[in-house]
Amino acid sequence: GCWVVRIAIVADLGQRAYHVGDEAIGLAAARQLAQRGAEVSLVAHDPRLIDPALRQHPVLSMPAIPWDPSERLALLAAVRQGSRTRAGRRAFSDPGIAALREGLRTVDRVHIAGGGNHTSLYGWLLIERAIVVALA
Repeated sequence: GCWVVRIAIVADLGQRAYHVGDEAIGLAAARQLAQRGAEVSLVAHDPRLIDPALRQHPVLSMPAIPWDPSERLALLAAVRQGSRTRAGRRAFSDPGIAALREGLRTVDRVHIAGGGNHTSLYGWLLIERAIVVALA
């Protein structure tokens, strides 16, 4: 039999303010990977807001990331610690983190699409991706 790779694509999808470039990067990655035989899932802020061209793929929800830099770094540290610490267990019990963690169990790989806004000005975007990688 043929092994099919299951890939979750993380792009800046499903934002309240439509990001045409980010949606396009997510769409291009999904199309290219699907054409190569991958089963694609998407990670989006609000699955209801992703571009209609992407809606044929399963969508995992990105958990809310704190706005405060120290809080989001603490959340990332807790996710990395996992169930070994009280902070990690608390992070894993958060409904958003728990749902994403469970959803990522259905994929083999994670593809980070884009990345131009991963700067200190948009620090939560970097932390989102780091949390996805830590959970994966």
